[in-house]
Amino acid sequence: ERMVLPNGVVVYLLENHDLPVVKGTAYFAMSPSLVPMDRAGLPGLTGEVMRSGGSVAHGGDYLDDHLAAIGASLSANIALGQASSGFRCLSENTAEVVGLWSEIVRTPAFPDEKIELAKVGLRRSIASRNDEMMSMLFRTASQAVYGSKNPWGMQAEYATVEPIGKADCVALHGKVFVPERMIVAIYGDFRTADMKK
Repeated sequence: ERMVLPNGVVVYLLENHDLPVVKGTAYFAMSPSLVPMDRAGLPGLTGEVMRSGGSVAHGGDYLDDHLAAIGASLSANIALGQASSGFRCLSENTAEVVGLWSEIVRTPAFPDEKIELAKVGLRRSIASRNDEMMSMLFRTASQAVYGSKNPWGMQAEYATVEPIGKADCVALHGKVFVPERMIVAIYGDFRTADMKK
């Protein structure tokens, strides 16, 4: 079933009762033009910290422990062409997990310590990006096609990662994770009437 919520969110629901599992993904249109050139690396970092940092109501460490205990997962990702966030859980925990999922999509906390931890990962990625031939090929081809001044050709560098802070993450989140850019698909062992609520 397809429906459109009053705020513009498009929702697709597909029941399947073969297994007691529910999966959902929200997709958001994303453009590299939303990222300042001097903050290359911001999309991936923001997506990572949306999940690792948790929400205003529930911190990332709490989510890690609680979701592991009930066999559920939450994710968030921002790439240059598309952003997404998803969940997977047992059907008996659907209402709770959808609530937690809503929190990380709508009110991520972006704590400073998780941003710094994500920066460490970005620096390691920059340091090792010439270790694999294919990743080096794609990176250099992208820069050759688009040029270094084009948003589609931007690459994270140490100088663009260092200044990224909470305000940058909040600003990008506010531009991307909005209802008018959102399509939701939910599949699995649920009742459509319950999921609509």
